[in-house]
Amino acid sequence: MDEKTNIDQIIATLGLKEMTQGTLIRKLCTYTQPNPTRRAIFELDKLIRSIYTLRYLRDPQLQHNVHRSQNRIESYHTTPLRHRTGRRQEKNSPAGPISKSRSAASVRG
Repeated sequence: MDEKTNIDQIIATLGLKEMTQGTLIRKLCTYTQPNPTRRAIFELDKLIRSIYTLRYLRDPQLQHNVHRSQNRIESYHTTPLRHRTGRRQEKNSPAGPISKSRSAASVRG
């Protein structure tokens, strides 16, 4: 509980967007490992992740939403770029289809 005021100040700073999370983590990682503020923040992070995991395991609707979101992301990344942008690639572009002469040469050599 000694670090509660430091943690409250850090949370307020993040909430007011005076500092980004990335900057905060970089600063915390420069502290020595036994630093009490660093240890407290990392323990708080573990606690928050544990609470989320327990909620996930107990809440079927949360599981459904997470799976749906993951499927949407995976679908987006497996869709070819030309379908996502609505653009057609030119036949002679490096990203376009391989011509018969190039594919035959690659098989021979």
